[in-house]
Amino acid sequence: MTRARWISWLMLAVWASWLTAAQSVLVAKTFLGAWVPDVGLLFVVVCASRFETRDVPRAALLLGVVRSAYTVESPAAVLAGFLAASLVVHGVRTYADVAGPLARAALAASLVVLFDAWLVVAESLRGGADAGRGASGVGAALLGASPSFAAGAIATAIVGIAFGGALTHLPGLTPLRRPRW
Repeated sequence: MTRARWISWLMLAVWASWLTAAQSVLVAKTFLGAWVPDVGLLFVVVCASRFETRDVPRAALLLGVVRSAYTVESPAAVLAGFLAASLVVHGVRTYADVAGPLARAALAASLVVLFDAWLVVAESLRGGADAGRGASGVGAALLGASPSFAAGAIATAIVGIAFGGALTHLPGLTPLRRPRW
C-alpha cells in the first residue's frame, strides 16, 4: 500500500471522527435529537459508491470503529451493523448505480431504519430486561422506537441529497476513490 493510501485512510478516520462527534453533540444537546441525520451510515453509502470494491468493507469497519468510540451502544452490534450495511450497499451497487443523489439518499434512509432496528434488537437481547417476555419484548421495543427511525431516515435522506456529493470530495480521500472514465 502506498503512502498516499495510508494517509487517505487516516484522513477517512479523521473526517468520520469529526462528523460522528458533531452528530453525537447534536443528538445529546438539542431537543431535535431524533431528527439528527446518521452521518456515519451516509458515509458508508458514499464510500461504497465511490471507493474501490475491495475498500468498502475496510471503510465500513473503520467507520464502525469510529462510531463505537462516540456511542454507548454495544461495539459488537455497531460493527456488525456497519459491516452489514456495507454488504447491503455492495449488493445494491452490483445492480444499480448508487452514486446519484436520489439513489444515495434512498439507500441511506433505508439503512438508517435497518441499522436502528438492529441496535434496538441487539440492546433488547443484550440487556436481559425483556428476557422473560422473549420475542414480544423485542417487538414492543421496536414499536416504541419506530417513530425515531422515520425521523432519522428522513433527516439522513435530506442530508444525503444536499451534501452527499460533498462527502465524496473531502480533502485527503482522493487516493481511495476509483477513477471515473
